[in-house]
Amino acid sequence: MHSLQWHHRAYVTARPLPRSRLRVCAQQSTRPPDSEMAGGLHRRRTALLSVAASLLAAPACAVISTSPYEDAKTMQYGLDSERRIRTCPGAVNPNCVSTRSLSQMYSPAWRATETDPKTATKLFENALKRVCPEAQVVKQMQMPDADFRSFSVAGLYGQDIIEVLVRSAAEDGPTVTFRSMAVNVKYIWPLQAPLADGGAQRKRLNAVRQQLGWQIIGCDYIECFQ
Repeated sequence: MHSLQWHHRAYVTARPLPRSRLRVCAQQSTRPPDSEMAGGLHRRRTALLSVAASLLAAPACAVISTSPYEDAKTMQYGLDSERRIRTCPGAVNPNCVSTRSLSQMYSPAWRATETDPKTATKLFENALKRVCPEAQVVKQMQMPDADFRSFSVAGLYGQDIIEVLVRSAAEDGPTVTFRSMAVNVKYIWPLQAPLADGGAQRKRLNAVRQQLGWQIIGCDYIECFQ
């Protein structure tokens, strides 16, 4: 008997409120006052106006809207500000190999057998012309401890540029760093995917090194001298 009365009282206590009262309670608890709503709209409007003003006041150079087609036209050549061979612009030109790159476009430097950088650079030029008879010197620069030359050769998509820097080393002969890169970049339309040249840059340099018999730095196998 006591158990039945307890259950009856629990049922009466847990009886839900009428829907009309629930609707009124919900409206009273969720709807903010009109003054707060107006203040929130004012703050959002002020924030949007501030962002728009900052965008209008920003300089034109802050807006980046270039494409790989435009970036390919601004590729840099020659030594950098620290008199070093440049890296490959891999984002826009996959047809490149450089001793400064840190990607699949990397190639190890060589060790020349001649002690004089100028003489070693001339030997490189002679070997390149045996591999590519049409090669021409387009730029050269002599430094107290190094010699730099840039060559133009025929490539798959036009002209390729080969840059070589021979720098004196304390021992074991001068260090030979280089970059070989296609001047023109061909893309698949309408995709922004550049066409590869089948590794022509690396193959050409390997042929030049075989003509010279220079060693790959960091490699002690017999293949490094062939």
